[in-house]
Amino acid sequence: MTVPGTGCSGPYEGAKAEKLKNKPPKKTPPADQAAGPAQVKWDEECKSKFFEDMQVTRKTGPARAKIGQADSTLSTADSSQDPGARATLTVEAITTYKKALADDPFSADATYKLAAAYARVHKKKCALDLLARLLELQKHPDFEADAKRAIRAAGADDAFKGFRKDADSALGI
Repeated sequence: MTVPGTGCSGPYEGAKAEKLKNKPPKKTPPADQAAGPAQVKWDEECKSKFFEDMQVTRKTGPARAKIGQADSTLSTADSSQDPGARATLTVEAITTYKKALADDPFSADATYKLAAAYARVHKKKCALDLLARLLELQKHPDFEADAKRAIRAAGADDAFKGFRKDADSALGI
């Protein structure tokens, strides 16, 4: 026996189904953003005291040890896959290069390597100040050979490719 009035009534029970709305179209990026890779924003400020006149005693041995330590830290940063670790290690290397320069303010090697490390973290002004310092070191006969070698290395270093023209100008190239 069947019961009259029962059957499949569906989910709407007498009401009409709602119409589905289309998704809004995706906005296209402005023409200047769609052109290519993002522009790097360089930090144009530097609170440096690179050119203060100081009477210091050079401690070349400890400076060389610190430069080696910073080089090792930077090498580890280069091989790290984690961007956070890479940034932290680069900042650590910068701090160590600064300590090396405190030990030997006339070290062309520490000056160049600190400039390259600053360029990696987009501190353009600090990097340029250090490159200009290399040019000043070259004028002194005691530091001329080391400064020339560091200037040649900096002239070929890809760390400065984002502002190569300015870097070459600071180096006197």
